[in-house]
Amino acid sequence: MPQAETAFSGLCDDDNGGENGPAIIMDGNGRWATKRGLPRTAGHKAGAETFRRIATYCKNIGVKYLTVYAFSTENWKRSEMEVSAIMALLKRYLLEAVDTMEKDHIRLHFFGDMTPIAPDLRALALDCPKFGNNNDYVDSIAVRMANFYYDQVHSYTDCNGKPFNSAFMGISNYIPTGRIVGATPDGRRAGEPLTEGVSPYAGRDKKTPIAAMRSAAKITHDIHSGGTLLNLRLGHDLIADPRGQANLGALLQSYFSLGAFHVQFNVVSNEVLRDAQKHPKNYKDLLVRVAGYSTQWVNLSLEMQEAIIARNAHASY
Repeated sequence: MPQAETAFSGLCDDDNGGENGPAIIMDGNGRWATKRGLPRTAGHKAGAETFRRIATYCKNIGVKYLTVYAFSTENWKRSEMEVSAIMALLKRYLLEAVDTMEKDHIRLHFFGDMTPIAPDLRALALDCPKFGNNNDYVDSIAVRMANFYYDQVHSYTDCNGKPFNSAFMGISNYIPTGRIVGATPDGRRAGEPLTEGVSPYAGRDKKTPIAAMRSAAKITHDIHSGGTLLNLRLGHDLIADPRGQANLGALLQSYFSLGAFHVQFNVVSNEVLRDAQKHPKNYKDLLVRVAGYSTQWVNLSLEMQEAIIARNAHASY
């Protein structure tokens, strides 16, 4: 990797910021160091500095997408000292990047299985912007995916020659479906639930319900005639008095004025839900909204209960 800058410069010039963009395989750092009588960790450090220069160069010439293959499953077989050094470098550069990415309008996405990564390092990766927080760049990716999904479904016809309808309304299927889906770039682990409808992934809508609604509303709801479901949780105090209830009414009107179709809420606190798990006999009449339907809490599987608890309960509008 430390020797690859000249060759990569030519690749950047040829690509010049195309839709796909160039890709880098960070290989040969250890061999580069060994050849010079240096420890392998010195090679990884030199490779990281070279990548920093390449990334800066690509930004300066207008490259929009840069993909980096940085660590494979085979790399875990290296010595503990070498793996620790690589992870320390990744953490260092992530911490530096977090301070500058937003200012420079750079978005970072991780691909692959992050399950083995140390929790603090994985948390840094998860801190990247996510759908559900009214971030135009992130939301534009969701819009492109939704449009692609519609185009593909609509290109097929039924026995009457009519195109199939698309929908973001999987009810509770997102849980069993998640069991067979591998880890995803947003940091979701392999086997974990997906997300229901057009809702943000559970717990990723960190700002306000208004921000989550604005993200969801950027999708063209009208074309998905099967429905577009948005699930949100609100703190009970938000609707505890007439003013809060009026604010909720205004929130609904605003969401639908943006062209949205369907939103539903849970307003039960995690404390109540956890107590209902421990003492189900005391909560036989507790109803919760799942995903397109309501049911008694005690009738849900533990997996479904945990999926509802994982949703972010917004404390303010």
